Formats: sequence, C-alpha cells, structure tokens
Amino acid sequence: MGCRGCVTASSRSPCSGCGLLHDGPAPTDPQYDWGPHLPWAAPLVLLARNRPEEARTALAAAPEPPPGHLQEALWCLTARAAVRLGDRETAARAAAALRAARDEEAGAASGLLTLGPVERYRAEAEACAATAPAADAV
Repeated sequence: MGCRGCVTASSRSPCSGCGLLHDGPAPTDPQYDWGPHLPWAAPLVLLARNRPEEARTALAAAPEPPPGHLQEALWCLTARAAVRLGDRETAARAAAALRAARDEEAGAASGLLTLGPVERYRAEAEACAATAPAADAV
C-alpha cells in the first residue's frame, strides 16, 4: 500500500497528496487540478516529472504564501521543494516562516488536508539552509 493507508474522508480512497505526506513525489496525473495552489505545488510536480531546471524556475517564481488556513501548508510545499533542489536561500526563508507554527499540523486549520507536522518541514529546510554551498556552485 503505497500511501500507508491514508484515505480521504469523502471517498475512502488514497489521498492525492500522499506522496508529499510520506516523503514521496508529488502527484503528476494531468487530471489533478492544483487550482490557486499551483505556484507552490509546481516545483514538486516538476521534480516528480524529472524536470529539475523547470522546478528551480517555478520555485523562484512562487510568491510568499498568503495569510490564511493553508499558509503553513504552502510554506511546507515551498520548504520541501527548496530542500529537494538544494536552494539554501528559499529553504532559509521557509524555515523562518514556519518557526512559529512548528507545533502545528500543516494545513489542518483548513479542515481539508494535512501535510503532517510543520516541524518536519521546518527542520529539513533549516538543515538545508545551514549546508555549505557545493564547491562548483559558484
């Protein structure tokens, strides 16, 4: 069972975001509609499609998540993409934005979804931000 038993409340079928929740790839089904959250999901979807340069461009273009019930979840998507791409600057911004919500479940306030503990994403982003740049990166 690839999703480790996660199910959506309405359909009792595997949730669309399971890959993200369990450190796997983002859903890449073209039928999946990220709606207004595409700017934050696109880098992870592009990574799952093995298009890292496009993912890097999408991450750079993603705005700061707006205030609201999904703000921490969107920062978690940003953090996860930054970590996977080794983008230390974006990882540092995400870690800082998530610090106050470290004891929360990402997205749970929406009543629609959760990406799991914010602390996991914050810690990954903070570790990424603290790494030294590769010698050939300049």
